Amino acid sequence: MATRALSAEQFESEVAAGRSFAGAKIGQIDLSGRVLRGAKLSGATLQRVVLSGADLTGADLSGAQIAGCTLQVAVLAGCSLSGAVVIDGKLSGADLRRADLTDCRMLRADAASADLSEAKLRGTVLIDAHLEGAKLRGATLDGTRLEGAHMSGADLHSAHIERSSLARADLTRADLSHARVTDSILHRANLKDADLSSATIHQSVLADADLTGAKLPRTLTASLLEGAKFQADALTGADLSHSDIDGLAVPGADLSGANLEGSSLRGANLRGANLEGAKLSQANLAGCDLEGARLGGAQIRACFLDRVNLRGTDLGGQALEMVYLSGADLAGASLRGATIARSFLREANLRDADLTRAAFRTGSLAGADLTGALLERATFEGINFGPADLRAIPLRSLSIVRCAFYQANLREMDLSDCDLTDCNFSEADLTGAIFGRAVLVRTTFRGAKLELAIFEGAHAKYACFADASLSGARMSTAKLPYALFVRADLRAVNLSRCDLRGAVFAGARAEGALLTAATLAEADLAYADIRNAEVTGADFHRAVLHATLDDGVVWGTARAETARRDDVPRLEAEAFQPPPPPRR
Repeated sequence: MATRALSAEQFESEVAAGRSFAGAKIGQIDLSGRVLRGAKLSGATLQRVVLSGADLTGADLSGAQIAGCTLQVAVLAGCSLSGAVVIDGKLSGADLRRADLTDCRMLRADAASADLSEAKLRGTVLIDAHLEGAKLRGATLDGTRLEGAHMSGADLHSAHIERSSLARADLTRADLSHARVTDSILHRANLKDADLSSATIHQSVLADADLTGAKLPRTLTASLLEGAKFQADALTGADLSHSDIDGLAVPGADLSGANLEGSSLRGANLRGANLEGAKLSQANLAGCDLEGARLGGAQIRACFLDRVNLRGTDLGGQALEMVYLSGADLAGASLRGATIARSFLREANLRDADLTRAAFRTGSLAGADLTGALLERATFEGINFGPADLRAIPLRSLSIVRCAFYQANLREMDLSDCDLTDCNFSEADLTGAIFGRAVLVRTTFRGAKLELAIFEGAHAKYACFADASLSGARMSTAKLPYALFVRADLRAVNLSRCDLRGAVFAGARAEGALLTAATLAEADLAYADIRNAEVTGADFHRAVLHATLDDGVVWGTARAETARRDDVPRLEAEAFQPPPPPRR
């Protein structure tokens, strides 16, 4: 309703008398300094009303339309502006303590230095508003829109900010200490020199935010900080767990004791950073630059470190479990005494790395470059070395058990004195390799190239040489009980004084082999070709010589009296051809 023209004194008097101005249209009246406590102005339209210094404590302005009004240093403590629309409002220095601004829209508002302590700003729109130096201590900002707001020096101590947007807001030197920020957007916000100490930030977006010189919170979890700027020493001991900090660039940063569990720091520049005691479990550091970083005491478990730069980094004594280091650059790094368990270092660069006493347990080094690496007393268990060229790796005398070297190039490698129990060298090229005194129990060489290889003194019980090519190999004195040489090429192999009890040579080619003084008791040589072999002093006690080709063999002093020669029923059975089906 429209109101009759009232003087400032009359208006003040009627408000004091309890008159309601709900829905009224009030314009062009100067109410500066007037006492209008508890004024009933819900739904009213106020145009170009001057209320500078007026006392509107507890006034009801809910749903009001306020345009071009001056409210500088006005007292609006405890008033209701819920659902109100304020256009071009001049509220600088106004007292809005405990005011209710729920769903209020303040367009082009100037509330610099206003006091909004403990105010309710649920769903409030303050886009591009001027709030420099404003007090919002303990205020509730729930779903509040402050995009581009000018809030330098604002006091947000203990404010509760939830589901709000402060994107591009200028919060330079703002006090956010003890504030709680949840599910909010501060994308590209300027937080230079802001005080976030003791604040809690959770599930919020601070991508490309400028936090240079800011006092950061100890808790900044499950948040997006990609491209954010930090001071090098601002993250010490911070809780950044489950946050997205991709592209973080703080070389030399002090992240000691920081909690980065489950966080993503892909492509971050942390060269020379201090990560001592940091928690990195389940973190994604793929493509990070960590060259020269300090990682002493860091918890590194279930991490993604693919393509990471760790050149020259000291990881000595570390326990790395379920770590993915495929394509990582560890050239010159120290892993002395480290334990690398259930980890993958495919195509990793370990040139000149110090792996002294390092323990690799279950994982992959397929394609890794270990040229020049120090491997003294290193141990490998359950490691897949893949089909790579491993000739530059010094493996002599090492413990390498249950490892896979499928199709690997190990030509002329010195593997003497190694423990290679349960290893798999199937189809590997081991031409001229040396296995002197090596432990090869249950080791598989199926289809491997072993021409001219040396096995003298090796312990190879239950080893498998099926389909392997061993021509010209030297195996004298090797212990090979129950080994499998099925269809193996053993031409001109030196097996003198070998323990071959129970070994299976079925279908093997051993022409000209040297079996002098070898023990072949219970061995199976069925269909083997041992023509022209030297068997002087060999023991064939109860050996199976069924259909064995032995032309040119001089049995002489060989003990073959109890050997089981051609088994006629077996030959008949093996030659049996079923009759053709009857014609119909």
